[in-house]
Amino acid sequence: MLALAGCSATTVNDNPSGGAACATPAKKEDVHIYLGIGTLDNDYFQDFITGVNTMAAAIGLSDDQVSVYTDDYDGQKLIDTMSSVLATAKNGDIIIADPASSAYTKSLVELAQSKGVRIVTIWNRPGDIHPWDTGGGCWIAHQSFDMIQASQETSQALFDAIGGEGGIVAIDGVPDNPTAQERKLGLARALAANPGVTLLDSQPADWQAAKAQAVTEQFLGKYGDQISAVWGGNDDMGFGAVEALRAQGKSGKVPSNGLDGTQKALKAIQSGEFAASAVVPGIEEGLVTTTLAYAATVGDLDVSKLTNEQRDFYLKVGVATAANVVDFLTPFDLSAVTYEAYLANPWKLSSGQVRDEVPSE
Repeated sequence: MLALAGCSATTVNDNPSGGAACATPAKKEDVHIYLGIGTLDNDYFQDFITGVNTMAAAIGLSDDQVSVYTDDYDGQKLIDTMSSVLATAKNGDIIIADPASSAYTKSLVELAQSKGVRIVTIWNRPGDIHPWDTGGGCWIAHQSFDMIQASQETSQALFDAIGGEGGIVAIDGVPDNPTAQERKLGLARALAANPGVTLLDSQPADWQAAKAQAVTEQFLGKYGDQISAVWGGNDDMGFGAVEALRAQGKSGKVPSNGLDGTQKALKAIQSGEFAASAVVPGIEEGLVTTTLAYAATVGDLDVSKLTNEQRDFYLKVGVATAANVVDFLTPFDLSAVTYEAYLANPWKLSSGQVRDEVPSE
């Protein structure tokens, strides 16, 4: 990877006005995508990587033009990693990353700008900055998912599975993460619509299965048979809950849920261990973000001519339950992917512009 510094492309090092470099089209052979994700031990992120790699191959990039880095959901670790790997940045380098928390988004974008490299962020963005007013032209786009409605529908399916009555415990994601907050708000709205369901307790597990298993074990020890269901803020945490329930012979009898729609979650819905999961289209997300990042980098797309909604948008989310899970199990046809088709309309799955703040209710 360090050998890339020897390429003939223009290098940019800690340039405060790096946006000028981001306005200069790069050559295809000089493109390098640096992908920053939370973990490899997550089916959603694996789907996202599949989407990125599939589009990179469709474009004609080689395998060594895409590098994947994990940060264990630690935004500062991500920034430190990207700062290191881009020590000698070149025009053509691209960051596609989840900042892990909105607290790190601006710093990550400013790092990209200082290096003169393009960036596309996913999931986390604070309400006071946007691709069109931050980053000096290097921040191409931000893409996320509206999880409030998806979480409310998923929560309702979980409540329906216990007959609309009983006590539940909830396992949340990273506390200051807007996505986690949206998912909790969806749960709160579902609880308000179902007075027969009581929230006994709620604890964060930072999106991680092992932490969720430990939290669920604590809940089971404290509340025992009062627990009718376990709400999970993502699939991994839902499966952590399932492991704890299995140990007590309660898996399937006490349902859980997820909010990623991974293949593993869909199969858990079929088996009865999950009541539902919001289906986040990770493969499509990888295809779309890579299309936008590459097109802007090589000059196939002029981001200055895009609307705000085209640079800061949600992708549609589905909700899988026992009634429709078969529809979501159909494999994505990767062989049909072309760069030209996605470039023609990268927003075909958009459900609108990202809201600046999570509603306070």
